[in-house]
Amino acid sequence: MNNGEFRGTHAPMQAFTDAEFEKLLFAARCEDLRDFAIIDLMYECFLRVSEVLALRVGDILPDGRVVCRRLKGSKDNILPIRNQDVLTLVMKACQTRKDRAALLFDNVSRRTLDWRIKKYGHIAGLPPEKCHAHALKHTACQSTMDATDGNIMAVKALAGHSDIDSSLAYADLSTDEALEIRARYELQRGKIKKAGQMNGGKENASTTSRSA
Repeated sequence: MNNGEFRGTHAPMQAFTDAEFEKLLFAARCEDLRDFAIIDLMYECFLRVSEVLALRVGDILPDGRVVCRRLKGSKDNILPIRNQDVLTLVMKACQTRKDRAALLFDNVSRRTLDWRIKKYGHIAGLPPEKCHAHALKHTACQSTMDATDGNIMAVKALAGHSDIDSSLAYADLSTDEALEIRARYELQRGKIKKAGQMNGGKENASTTSRSA
């Protein structure tokens, strides 16, 4: 089969259902264990293709958590590998490479990985418009929204979104509701920033007083 058979449309905000994701993961596991690990990590750690392929051995902590170094202005965070089979594969890869600066998944390009996801989606009988790499992060965000009864801040923290608007895209809200949530978030952020400035001023005043 050639690459064209798996080429799908990159429709915005496409996400797999839980059942579809499990089918995709099963298809990958049957074909290639490394792809199985990559796809699961992209989902569990809310990673883009470029981010998962940039993971280094040193980004895997001894307890199995992943230092997620995010791009495009997103915030880095540390998330666990919850799938024990994937954790075993990742830790084995780390032991094999040993060099902390070595890539965890070498010799894999963005184009190749995207094609493989299309291939596994085809094997699993999934809608072709969903079968592209970035759908995995969309799926993780949408699943988190569903699992937390629409907790926007949970999505923001786990996905590393620096802007609340990125998280609001996954909420089933009217424009007015989304604007209200954003306004509350910005107000709270302003209060925290102001409190920090005030505390800093008090500390400076206290230091000046002691010096005097």
